[in-house]
Amino acid sequence: MGVSVPVTWDEWPGLGSGAHWHCANIDPRMQLGNLPWEGYEAARRRLAGPMKTLGLTARKV
Repeated sequence: MGVSVPVTWDEWPGLGSGAHWHCANIDPRMQLGNLPWEGYEAARRRLAGPMKTLGLTARKV
C-alpha cells in the first residue's frame, strides 16, 4: 500500500513514482518527520498579483 509523504525539491529527481514509499519501506523516511515542510509557511504567496496579470478576478463563493 502506498504512503503519501511530503518531499523536498531536492528529492524529486530520485523519485521513481508516486508509489516510491509504501508500508514496507516507510520507517526510515518517518525519521525525517515534517522536515520537508520546513519554511513552507514563509514561502506562502498571495495569488492576487498573478491573477491580475492574467486578467482574472476572484469569485466570491
